[in-house]
Amino acid sequence: MRIIFLGNPYNRYESLRNFFYAERFHNGLIRNGHSVYYYADKEDARNTLSGRLIKSHGIRKANKKLLNLVKNIRPHAIVFSHIGVITPITMHEVRSRYPDTKMCYINVDAAFSPANIRNLDLMKLCCSSIFMTTGGKFLEEQETDSCSFHYIPNVTDSSIDIGRAFEQEKPTFDVASFMHGQHNKQSDQIDRLSLADQVANIDDIKTCYHGFDQHPGLYGINYFEALGRSAMTLCLNRHSCDGHDSTAKTRYMYSSDRTAHVMGNGSMALISKDFALDKLYNNDEAVFFDSDKD
Repeated sequence: MRIIFLGNPYNRYESLRNFFYAERFHNGLIRNGHSVYYYADKEDARNTLSGRLIKSHGIRKANKKLLNLVKNIRPHAIVFSHIGVITPITMHEVRSRYPDTKMCYINVDAAFSPANIRNLDLMKLCCSSIFMTTGGKFLEEQETDSCSFHYIPNVTDSSIDIGRAFEQEKPTFDVASFMHGQHNKQSDQIDRLSLADQVANIDDIKTCYHGFDQHPGLYGINYFEALGRSAMTLCLNRHSCDGHDSTAKTRYMYSSDRTAHVMGNGSMALISKDFALDKLYNNDEAVFFDSDKD
């Protein structure tokens, strides 16, 4: 298939963040034999001009470029790994001009995020398929006559996940935990921060903590080297977002991509049963806990 893939390579971070989900899906499409044109629409829009005109002029330019790409490539599919630059007007124009071109959207954000629900409502008006990292009844309820919804887990990538924690005879760290944001006690992450602190206070535990409680985030090769030297990693997902608590339905089989990073780099994943990932992985593939005490 000929595919236009809209991703965000984070070039401005000089490869510090080249391990996110978009790069993984893009690599997978190529490995499966598809001809893929990677269009970094956000980067394109951002780099158009300097000053206040960046947003409006850049977005117009990116939308025009996508229409030209579709005309020149005549793709079988357009895959959106994010939204925010390409407008619904442009998407509908593509559908009108090229009805055989399918559009789909990969959504990895939490279903209990109000902003993400707005994104889903927008994209299901334009796409024929949406792939989400949340499953079950929530997914079923999103279906429309013109847009199907499908569960897809976060993915590993052998060209990115280079750590081999299971090969370490004496791992540097007993337990790791990564949260790619500067969370603090006043945020809605208090439960998972508390659990991470409890683990850190166990006698003789060597921890590798980054991205919360004043510990700087870890990126690039340093991130993967740390994963590859950690025997176990706490996969602590948030339970709420922007003041909205999750429910058993909206967090069903959901996980941040850190779980895939942990497993892909050979560290033993410690996962809360609250997110029903024991429906996806077996007990010999991850460790599932019921409570902080457990």
